[in-house]
Amino acid sequence: ADAKALSDYNSSASTVTSSIEIVRSFVHENLSSGLLQIVGTEDHLDNKEASSLLSVEALRQLKDFDAYACDDRSINRHLTATEPNGISKPVISSLAIIDELRSRKLITTDSWFNARHKLRTGCYLFVPITAEELLLALSGANIRDDAIGETAELKAIREYIAFVGFTEWLQPEAEALWITDLHSAICQAIGTLWSESAPAEWVAAASSWLVDLFDIRNWIRSKQFTAIEYSNLRASQLFVLSNLPSNL
Repeated sequence: ADAKALSDYNSSASTVTSSIEIVRSFVHENLSSGLLQIVGTEDHLDNKEASSLLSVEALRQLKDFDAYACDDRSINRHLTATEPNGISKPVISSLAIIDELRSRKLITTDSWFNARHKLRTGCYLFVPITAEELLLALSGANIRDDAIGETAELKAIREYIAFVGFTEWLQPEAEALWITDLHSAICQAIGTLWSESAPAEWVAAASSWLVDLFDIRNWIRSKQFTAIEYSNLRASQLFVLSNLPSNL
């Protein structure tokens, strides 16, 4: 299990290099055109403070935009950014843009799914995983040797969760909402599977695949959780499972 978890992590981590190269190429090509701007900070600021203020200052220097698209979580926690002229503009993320395009029917559900899939394979941290996405990914999978044969989409979801679990950014208290939403999505997907008319053998295999995703103990191998953190996480899992419909 340890070797598989490490393999999942390495598989996801290997995409980081290609993602970085794409960003570098974009920056190189667009600096001269003025599409990108470089903003500095004061020398006396420490790295942590500078990182936060840099993002704020970058937003303040931009003008003539209806909104700011940003994937920096220290900025995304604010709903708006106020320009020097006192006008506030909304701050949105890539996920919000993708969801809005779908809600306006400007992209199909498949395009929405593929866009979120691309963010995960690009190693964006803490991209929510919904029950709808899990069911969409499972819909294209067949049974092999009494187990679900992983499609590229299923493999990406499993490896993404393993990747997040290995990173130092996964802090149970700070990311409690992401963890809880993940558990709820998995349980909701399991409930939906058993309420539909698909063959029982396929539903059982798909449910087993989801339960394997659900087990927080897979993260224990790579994280040094305190006893209280582990107890709270495991209790949360068991609570969600215990609230599945009794007639499944």
